Amino acid sequence: MQRRRFWRHYGWWLVILCLVCLLTVAGWLLWQRQKPVRLQWTEVSKHNLSNAIMESGTVKPVQRQLVFLNQLPGPIENTYVHPGEVVKKGQALFTSGGVSWPASITGQVLFVHPQGVDSSGQPEPVIEVASLQKQIVIEVSEENAVHVHAGQRVLLTADAYPGQTWRGTVISVAPYAAENVNGSSQVEVDIKPHTPFTVPYGFTVHAEWNTVIAQHVLTIPYSALVQDGTQYAVFVYQNHRVQEKIVSLGQTDNSLVQVLSGLSDGQKIVNNPPSSLQSGEVVVQP
Repeated sequence: MQRRRFWRHYGWWLVILCLVCLLTVAGWLLWQRQKPVRLQWTEVSKHNLSNAIMESGTVKPVQRQLVFLNQLPGPIENTYVHPGEVVKKGQALFTSGGVSWPASITGQVLFVHPQGVDSSGQPEPVIEVASLQKQIVIEVSEENAVHVHAGQRVLLTADAYPGQTWRGTVISVAPYAAENVNGSSQVEVDIKPHTPFTVPYGFTVHAEWNTVIAQHVLTIPYSALVQDGTQYAVFVYQNHRVQEKIVSLGQTDNSLVQVLSGLSDGQKIVNNPPSSLQSGEVVVQP
């Protein structure tokens, strides 16, 4: 009887109180859903795209003089120079058949082999003179070669000289590709090291430089992209909300990607979008 009286007097108030609580919770959840999300922003803008090239090559002379026994009128009678000696153009190197044979370039004598054959009996130069001017000869892929041109600045290092670096300049790019020992097509690139450059002939040198692969193109950072099925998309700011937009991409470098369609210069987009971000969400204005 007392329980009935209680519900008769207070039941409706309890129902009303429960409804108020439910409405309060629902309102709070709705407010949370509509609460503007704070995000990181970036801007669609135009940049040059660059590609880092890192290849290894060999130190070689810019010019060299090689003399073989079959070029001479007879065997070598006297030699006047020794390996390591620096000679001047026109200086006598040896005599053969009573004739003095001069240096055709100013440079350093690398070796002298008067017999003109190696230990297996194969012909070899009787003398080699290398010019004092050095170059680094490397090979790059066809894809990289189209972006390499004379005048580009290069950073040089050598394992034999840890901690040391040199600067160099690309001086020539071969106008053709040749197949290397691995069967891939490579293009020869010659680099002139800036003096002083103390790495000897024949040593391996590592070359590193950046080439421009696209100029003044529309770009966005990789970090702004999200996957949408098999396509890529970004979140674009529009009227205090974000809208997902599919984009078509082009060339890339280490941090930027070219946008072919879907965006325009100056648009604000989300950088590093959280995985929970949904198209249409209210956001804090960038």
